[in-house]
Amino acid sequence: MPVKVQKKDGRLEDFLRAKVVAGVLKSGADFNQAEEVGRQVETWVQQTAVSGMISSNQIREKVLEVLRGVNPAAATTFESYQKPSGGSEGVPPEGVPPTTPPTDMSPGIPPEETPPSAPPTGMPPEAPNMPPSAPPGEVPPEAPNAPPSL
Repeated sequence: MPVKVQKKDGRLEDFLRAKVVAGVLKSGADFNQAEEVGRQVETWVQQTAVSGMISSNQIREKVLEVLRGVNPAAATTFESYQKPSGGSEGVPPEGVPPTTPPTDMSPGIPPEETPPSAPPTGMPPEAPNMPPSAPPGEVPPEAPNAPPSL
């Protein structure tokens, strides 16, 4: 039976070891350390939960306890992390500048997939060796090597 975690706002969520591991990784621990902390905390949660429930604060305290023994520097970083009230996204520790999302993104295309020479969204690419388009109402000039129009 999965253990439910009672969040600060009263919501209930399933306990997920992966969330513990992810948080420990973000604090600066390496993968093996994060997995070890996650394993120990998961075992503890299964043994400690009352009526299949445990609070997020209890889990946080246990993560800190285990992480201090594995990687004290990562434990300090983990401890300084605070979630903003009313949201599930965290804020960086004091002294760490917040990151901002890129402002120049094509809709629906992640930045790493946008070709550097791609035309702006909604604009067709120019074909090589094609004459430029004429203004509306005018006939475009013929291409230099194009056959004559009939």
